[in-house]
Amino acid sequence: MARASKLVAVAFTVVAIGVVASLLVALAAGSAAGAQKKANKPQTSTCAGGKQMYPGDDLVAAAKACPPRTTFYVHDGDHLPVGEPIPVEDGDVWEGVYSDTTRPQVKTLVSPQVFNVGNASGVTIRGIAISGGQGTDACKPTCGRGVHGGHNLTLENVRLYNNANQGAGGQHSGLLIRNSRLDHNGSPDFYLESSTASAAGVKSVNSFKVLNSYIHDNAWQGVWCDLECNTFEVRNSRLINNGKSGVMYEISSGPTVVEGNVIQGNGATAQELDRRPAGLIVSSSSNLDAYGNTFGGNVGAGFRAAQGNRGYTLTNILFHDNQLNDDSKIGCDRPGVSCKNNN
Repeated sequence: MARASKLVAVAFTVVAIGVVASLLVALAAGSAAGAQKKANKPQTSTCAGGKQMYPGDDLVAAAKACPPRTTFYVHDGDHLPVGEPIPVEDGDVWEGVYSDTTRPQVKTLVSPQVFNVGNASGVTIRGIAISGGQGTDACKPTCGRGVHGGHNLTLENVRLYNNANQGAGGQHSGLLIRNSRLDHNGSPDFYLESSTASAAGVKSVNSFKVLNSYIHDNAWQGVWCDLECNTFEVRNSRLINNGKSGVMYEISSGPTVVEGNVIQGNGATAQELDRRPAGLIVSSSSNLDAYGNTFGGNVGAGFRAAQGNRGYTLTNILFHDNQLNDDSKIGCDRPGVSCKNNN
């Protein structure tokens, strides 16, 4: 009997040892897997080698902590809410990291701007969707922007959308927008009062280029050059269903080129307000060369040349070799305006 009890005790001991051993193996495997997973995620604590930013990380704090010329890798997912403008410094690069078509989302629910580039120079923002810039009539024109400011700023493969005023605005000279989408920016606070209207996909009073981009369904202007923006180009882009115009060239001396674009379906909102819409508007400006564009379905006119009581006298305005698709032309009989070979 004592021998049997002893054998039973030994058996239980063996089983217990086996269970403990299995648990230790499982824990070791889990620890190894966790370590491997952690090793696969780039560290987010350094700036010098590129700051890795994941959903839940504080973009504002990271931007403040890193020196100029830092590259921030913004990984796919929703980065929100941004509680204040993300401060951007000279030479910074904000790069989206993603494998689908949606781009990482950087959004605010309360801030007047999402990215504040301010007076920083040589900044690139690439592969990021930026939305939610907040504002009302009381703070315009600098609020309600997705991206604010910047010298020689490059916006490439970005989506700027659902900002109360502008997708991009307040830039210094040298802005380049390329391979990007700007849509559903602007709201009544920023266009109902004609003397202070500012709503647009992008608006600047300094030189800029828009290349191979899709500018659509913005509440007022699609692309707006105003108050002597100097060199201005819009090429190979689609400007569709914007509230007043696809392209507005106003009170500026250029040189300006609008070439190879599809400019269609713009002007419905301005028509309702009796605010003289068109696909392409040139107002009190000089030195425009607009050619090779495809118009159609624009409200008011495809092309409108207007002379206001401020700015430049219409001079060297060339509108030629465009496909109008039944859109009209207004102002071609004005001195300084030439409209030729448009079908």
